[in-house]
Amino acid sequence: VVTADHLFKMDVKITKPIPAGANFEMEFGGARISLGNLGGSTPNGGWITITYDLADFPALPATIPASGEWGNNLGTGTVDLTGLYIDNIRFQAK
Repeated sequence: VVTADHLFKMDVKITKPIPAGANFEMEFGGARISLGNLGGSTPNGGWITITYDLADFPALPATIPASGEWGNNLGTGTVDLTGLYIDNIRFQAK
C-alpha cells in the first residue's frame, strides 16, 4: 500500500464510555499512527466508519510493508475494552 495514494478505514462501535486520556494507535509493519481517543465516535452506540488519510502521517514509510508488527494499541491511558467493537479494517485507494 502506497501511503500517498490510500486511506485507512475501520468501522467502530462504542457501547461504554472511553476515558478522555485513552488514545489508540494503529501499527502497520512496525510504524504507528495515532487514532486519537475514539470516545466520541459513536455517541448513539451505532456503527460508524472512521477514515484516516495515510499521507497525513509522516512517520509511515512511503509503502507500508506486507509483513512485520501489525495491530491496534492503546497508546496512553486505561480503558475497559469490552465496549469497543472494531470491524472491516481496510485500505482504500483515494
